[in-house]
Amino acid sequence: MPREIVWAKPALEELGEELAYIRYADPEAAQALYDEIMRQLSLVLEQPELGTQLHLQKQLLRVLVPHKTFKLLYRVEPDSIHVVAFLHTRRNLKRAFKSRTR
Repeated sequence: MPREIVWAKPALEELGEELAYIRYADPEAAQALYDEIMRQLSLVLEQPELGTQLHLQKQLLRVLVPHKTFKLLYRVEPDSIHVVAFLHTRRNLKRAFKSRTR
């Protein structure tokens, strides 16, 4: 059975906020970023272990960098790729995850 991409609500909100901010100044850049994120996630569906491994808040996560200023964190599940965060690279990961639950 093929895996599917599942976005955690906070991750989807973060993505939407960042894309809206970029779209205000440069709609083409926002679309290019979105396209690159989707391209990389399609690669993850084929190769779930693609991203760099990271232990954070007692979770085993993987990190992709679809753009030099953004990180996409995901967890590999048996039937899905669970996107848990979309963060600016300047954000402190421990602080960003402090209030999140699995």
